Amino acid sequence: MASESSGSTALKNVDAIPYKDQSLDIDKRVENLLSQMNLDEKVAQMLCVWGEKSTIFFDDSGDLTYNNMGIRFESGIGQIGRLSDTGEGQSAAEMAKMANKIQKHFVEETRLGIPVIFHEECLHGLAGPQTFVAWLSPDWFTDFLNERSALHHAGAD
Repeated sequence: MASESSGSTALKNVDAIPYKDQSLDIDKRVENLLSQMNLDEKVAQMLCVWGEKSTIFFDDSGDLTYNNMGIRFESGIGQIGRLSDTGEGQSAAEMAKMANKIQKHFVEETRLGIPVIFHEECLHGLAGPQTFVAWLSPDWFTDFLNERSALHHAGAD
C-alpha cells in the first residue's frame, strides 16, 4: 500500500494528540483519531497477522526482528492472532514479555502509536498442551446446546 503520509515516523509529541487524552469524551477522541488516520492506517487496523507470524516477527534464530515489522507494518496492524503459535515452548510470562516488546514497537515507531490487539486461544492452554475443555462441558451446557440445535433445525430461530 502506498502511504498517504510522509512516512511512518512517529509523531514527535504523541501525548499532545487529543485521541490520547483520557480526560476528553470518547466520541471526541475517536473523531480525532479517525481524522488523523490516512487510508493505509485505517486499512491496517482491520488486518490480523495470523499464519505468517514466525517469518514476519522473528529472524532465522528465533529472535524478534523489528526491521521486518517496520517494513511490513509501516502503518500499524490491528491484531496479532495466537502469538503462542510462535512461542516454541515459551512460558506464558515469556510470551507476555514478547508481546510487550512488539506492542512497544507499534506504539513508539508507528506514526500515530496505535496499540495492537493480541488475540490468544486461552481455552486451549496458553503456551502448552493443557486443555480445559472438561469444565466447559457440564451437563446443563450440553443440554442447552442440544436444545438450541434442535430449535435451529426446526426453524424456530
